[in-house]
Amino acid sequence: MVVTVAVLATLLKDPLTKAFGWTIGEALKGTHNKNIEKSLKTLSTRITEVVKVKTIYKGDDSIDLHEFYVATKINKIQGTIELVENISNKSIVLEGTVGQGKSIFMRYLTYQEAIKGQRIPIFFELRRLEDNQSLKTAISDKIKNWIPLFNDDDFEKVASSGSLVLFLDGFDEVPYEKVGRLINEIEGWCERYEGLQIIISSRPEADIQKSNRFRVFKLSGYGSYEQGKLVDKLVIEEESRSLLKKAIEDSTTEIKNLLTTPLMVTLFVMNYRSNLEIPTNQSEFYKELFSVLISRHDKTKPGYKRPLNSGISETDLQKVFEHFCFITNNDNKILLTYAESINVIETCLEKQNIKANPIDVLEDFSKVVCLLLKDGLEYSFIHKSIQEYFYSSFILRKSEKAKEKFYTKCIENHTI
Repeated sequence: MVVTVAVLATLLKDPLTKAFGWTIGEALKGTHNKNIEKSLKTLSTRITEVVKVKTIYKGDDSIDLHEFYVATKINKIQGTIELVENISNKSIVLEGTVGQGKSIFMRYLTYQEAIKGQRIPIFFELRRLEDNQSLKTAISDKIKNWIPLFNDDDFEKVASSGSLVLFLDGFDEVPYEKVGRLINEIEGWCERYEGLQIIISSRPEADIQKSNRFRVFKLSGYGSYEQGKLVDKLVIEEESRSLLKKAIEDSTTEIKNLLTTPLMVTLFVMNYRSNLEIPTNQSEFYKELFSVLISRHDKTKPGYKRPLNSGISETDLQKVFEHFCFITNNDNKILLTYAESINVIETCLEKQNIKANPIDVLEDFSKVVCLLLKDGLEYSFIHKSIQEYFYSSFILRKSEKAKEKFYTKCIENHTI
C-alpha cells in the first residue's frame, strides 16, 4: 500500500510523540502544534524518499520501488513478508547475494513499518558512516533533520522508548578497520535497549552474522511465481508479458538456473525487449547482452547509447571485459577487491593496447554494463556464468595458432 506524505504524517504522529515528545517539551504534545507538524512532515517526506530508487531497467530515472517490487521470501518462513514482525520481533540479519535485492527489501520494510504507525523506522546506509564517526552520532544526525533540537545525548531516551526500529543497510560495505568497533557499538545497544529492534542487511559471511545478538535469515531465490510477477511489473504490453512468462515457464534448466534473482530476470526481459527473441540457453542469453546494457535499446521505442566513462568504444570495452573474465577465471576469482580489479584492468588495457583510465573502465563495468557489481567493499560478477561466457568469448577471438597454444597448455595442465 502506498500513501501520501500527509497520510503518513498522521500515521506517525503517535509513535513520534511517544518517542520524541520530551525533546521539544510540553508544547510538542499539542495536537496542532507547529513543531510537531513540521517534524512529522519532514519525517514522512524522508521515508517517502527511501522508496525512491534508480534501477538498471529505468536507467537514470528514480522510481517508486512499489512499481517493480515483488514480495521477498525468506528461507524456512512460510507466507508473504509484509512486515519485520513476519520474520522476527528480535534483532536480525537479512542475508542475500549480489542482485538478490537486499537493499530494496530493507527499503520496503522501512516503508511498511512507517505505514503501520506504531514505531518510527530509520533507514541508514552503513557505507555513509564517516571516518571516526560512531553509529550513534550518524543516527542522531539523521534524526536532527526532522527534529532540530535533538542531540546525541537524547539518543538513549529514544532508543529505550520502544518506539524506534533501525534498518541498517549494507554491513558488508563497512571498511574492515571499522567493523570491530561497529559491532561492539551495535551489540552494546542490543544489551542496553531491549525495546530497540535492529535489522541489518549483508551478503553471506559478514562478521555481524557471527554475533550471538542476531539471528540470520536468508533471502530465498526466485521461483516461477516470482519470475512471473516481476515480468508483470516490468512489461506493460499484455502480449509481451504472456510470451515472456510462457518462455520462462518452458525454458531449459540452464535458463531457469540463471533466473533466480530479480536482477537476472530483469536482464532477461531487457534482452527480449531489445532483440525480440527468447534465448534458449546461456550463450544466446549473453550473446547480445553487453550491447543491450550499453545501449538500453527497446525496439518499441527510440534507443540511445549510454555514454562510457572510459571514452573508448563499445567494442573495445567488451574486449577488455572478456580479457578481464579470462584472467579472473584463470585465478578462480569471482570476487575482487577494488585494487585487484584495477590491477587486472590495467593488465587488460596494456595487453589490448587500449588507452583508458582503469578507474573509468571499472566504472563502466559496474555502472553502465552492470555485469560486475560493487558488492560491499568488493566487486562481484552478477552470476558465475557471466564470467564463464566472456572467458570463452575471449578465447574464440584468438587466432587459430593462439587457440592451439592455449588448448595444448590446458591439456598439459590437465585443466580440460
